[in-house]
Amino acid sequence: MNKVTNRQFRMLGITYILNTTLIHVPSELANYAKQHAYLSFFPAGLVVALMLLLLSKSAKRFPGKDLFQSLSSRHKVIGRVIALLYLLFFFVILSRDIRMVADFTNVLLLPLTPIFIISLAITATVIFIARGGVQ
Repeated sequence: MNKVTNRQFRMLGITYILNTTLIHVPSELANYAKQHAYLSFFPAGLVVALMLLLLSKSAKRFPGKDLFQSLSSRHKVIGRVIALLYLLFFFVILSRDIRMVADFTNVLLLPLTPIFIISLAITATVIFIARGGVQ
């Protein structure tokens, strides 16, 4: 059986991110900003650049540690609260993305299948891949 290379896995992730971003973000942006939608890309880009800068500085300051370890090593209680809030935010975004992909799949591919079943299949696939099941 052939193994999935790191490059193939990265390309799969990039494809997923681009598809969900190109489907959801522009429609929401046009809905709220109307004719000034192009202006909102600049502040969003600045926020992303700031976050990447802060994450890279954190990685340089605490080499060999991930974000959660660096948060809890410096400040025990506050770091764990911030890490918990970060995990909660991650799960909210994850559930939103799963629902978006399930709706997309339901409309285009499986119109007679309940969304719960599609969401369950997507979640099971993500868990399988995250635990190292793709080879």
